[in-house]
Amino acid sequence: MKIEPVKRQSLISFGCQIFSTIIGFIGTIYFARTVGASVLGAYFLFITYFGLVSILTDGGFGSAAVKRISEGRQQNEYFSAYFFIRSLFVVIVIIGLLIFRGEFKDLDNEGLFIWIIIALIISIFSSSITTGIVGTGKIGILSLSEFGYKVSRVLLQILFVFAGLSAVGLVSGYILPMIIIPIVLFRFFELKLVKFTWNNVKSLSTFSFWAFLSSTGILLYSYADTVLIGYYLNNVDVGIYRIAFQFTTIALLIPTTFSSVLFPKVSRWEINNEINVIETTLTNVFRYSLAFVIPLFIGGLLLGKYILSLVYGSEFTSGYYVLIILLFTQIVNVFQMMFLMHLNAMNKQKQAFKVTFVSVFANVILNIILIQLMGITGAAIATMITMILNSYLAYRMLSKALNITIDGSNLKSICKACIGMILVVGMYCLLVSITNIILLVIPIIFGGLVYVIILLKSETKIRNELKSVIHNLGGIMYGKI
Repeated sequence: MKIEPVKRQSLISFGCQIFSTIIGFIGTIYFARTVGASVLGAYFLFITYFGLVSILTDGGFGSAAVKRISEGRQQNEYFSAYFFIRSLFVVIVIIGLLIFRGEFKDLDNEGLFIWIIIALIISIFSSSITTGIVGTGKIGILSLSEFGYKVSRVLLQILFVFAGLSAVGLVSGYILPMIIIPIVLFRFFELKLVKFTWNNVKSLSTFSFWAFLSSTGILLYSYADTVLIGYYLNNVDVGIYRIAFQFTTIALLIPTTFSSVLFPKVSRWEINNEINVIETTLTNVFRYSLAFVIPLFIGGLLLGKYILSLVYGSEFTSGYYVLIILLFTQIVNVFQMMFLMHLNAMNKQKQAFKVTFVSVFANVILNIILIQLMGITGAAIATMITMILNSYLAYRMLSKALNITIDGSNLKSICKACIGMILVVGMYCLLVSITNIILLVIPIIFGGLVYVIILLKSETKIRNELKSVIHNLGGIMYGKI
């Protein structure tokens, strides 16, 4: 079993995610300071609605197609069946949206409804080609193309907002670059449309049913807070909440990279009964992910209020407690994300759905209660509680198939490094009044350096892996890998 392809694809994917995240944050900061929380709230609501209707057009067949294509048998037939089904679902959903257009007054009033229709049509081609690329294991190529999409999206959004297009500018800038993905990826696309049989559709359906229910649950779980904040509160609260949430997503750079890279790998390892490889890889994912996300939580606890006020604007300072709660939630999300990904990759969609269904129900109920009692802080608490529940239930399901272990010595090293970082940053905050960006950047840099130095000194495995990463980066640069 060669692990090098996993390392190479992870490096490419992680590198692209870092750069695209940086560019995305720059864009968000510009938008927050230019259009404010209310316009951003309308934009975030559009993304939420589009995400919800997109899951209907996918129907779980996207995950099913990736699974079947990754197995290496009848790849063209499964791809063709998926393309046909996706196209049919998009037509049905668009007709439904037009019939019930009156129920989307908040989007229609902002002139955003038509953009959902346009995005769904484009998604037929972009999603189909992306599915084929992922199914054939070309994650590095996909990461590069998505990087291009994210960069062009931010640049177009900045241009449109600068031109005074406000919410429409943000949405059109979000959608137009979706055309870039199929154009760029088509050069590397090996699959083709061929005649498929009912057996191909049936095979996809057996997987897609539970994948659809699970994916729907995940989306409802992800977007319930935003929708309910918009319903009970206002667009300003949506904007403040989503800005805090978006900042916390930086914690998911490493686990998201591993999740996208490993899904087709785990699928194939499970078919070949290489369970020990899956278990070892999962332990390593926890090692690197926790070493990244835990110090981010500590840093947010110490500097979060300054980040929100100095970087995004004083309007967003009220989201500090939301930021802290969601940063802690992302620590739990590392486990939830990997457990559910492994359940789906190992053909356990039914178990994944059961976990998600319980969590979605709890999330919606808690959000309804806590948002009315505590506002956006209540939404964050509801998300945290249900994330813990989701992770626990997913662990119970996955532990029946895998021996799940976490490196205890690694956690001790992380805690030791975090203590050093807390001392440095805490002392700085006591001695210095942080009143501008430069004074904010200083503790971030020095606190990060102290953490990394202590961690690498005490964590041999991470230190050796870092050396390997540097070596691999050199190989990628000179075309040797």
